Amino acid sequence: MLSLLVGVNVYVFFFSPGSLKQVSQAAQAASTLSPGDPALITAQPEAAPVQGPLPAPAPLVPHAKPKRHDGTLKEHEGLGAALRREGLASPDADGVLRALSPIMNFKKELRAGLGYSVRLDGNGRLEGFELRVGPGVVYHVTRGPDAKLTVDKTAPPQKKPVR
Repeated sequence: MLSLLVGVNVYVFFFSPGSLKQVSQAAQAASTLSPGDPALITAQPEAAPVQGPLPAPAPLVPHAKPKRHDGTLKEHEGLGAALRREGLASPDADGVLRALSPIMNFKKELRAGLGYSVRLDGNGRLEGFELRVGPGVVYHVTRGPDAKLTVDKTAPPQKKPVR
């Protein structure tokens, strides 16, 4: 059985009409032609003449209303998965994670049941994200005018110890 398969492969690669030798010769011939060479240009059908006036462009669609989604992290769910579940595009979800990573310890602070809010513009692009990790501790990710994501953390003021 094995010898039959080997025989078929030898025939296909070396003796058939589309053998490797012919393919390599065709590749060499094509590589020596320039992009504007008439041999490479295929016949293109002529464009039909335009009859009558051109149609008016479609009216501009007004921007859709911004959306806000509130949710909570589920058990065994990462923040990236929750963001994608809320409809964020992968670049926006990754941007939120990259923005949070310098100031947040994901392993210690993320747990099931944490609340978050996602604000999307009318086109579905992220405007802002809020993650509530504790009483008064909130991470805010916002998109600036330069389209970059920035992050800040608000925490309750720490009480001074009484002596």
